[in-house]
Amino acid sequence: MHYFYSGTIPYQQVFSFYSMKVSDAAGRIAKLRETLEHHNHRYYVLADPEISDFEYDVLMNELLTL
Repeated sequence: MHYFYSGTIPYQQVFSFYSMKVSDAAGRIAKLRETLEHHNHRYYVLADPEISDFEYDVLMNELLTL
């Protein structure tokens, strides 16, 4: 397991949702769901994750925040 930031997700993206317009939120939510579904498949089905657990958690927390 990895608990560190490997740089896969751009740092600016990690905090960009704090200044997001409401009109952009729906698109970002859809993209996050798609991305998380992809990473779930890679992790649980293929057993070949592309991102660390920390990076996954960052994406999930962003989705939950939106």
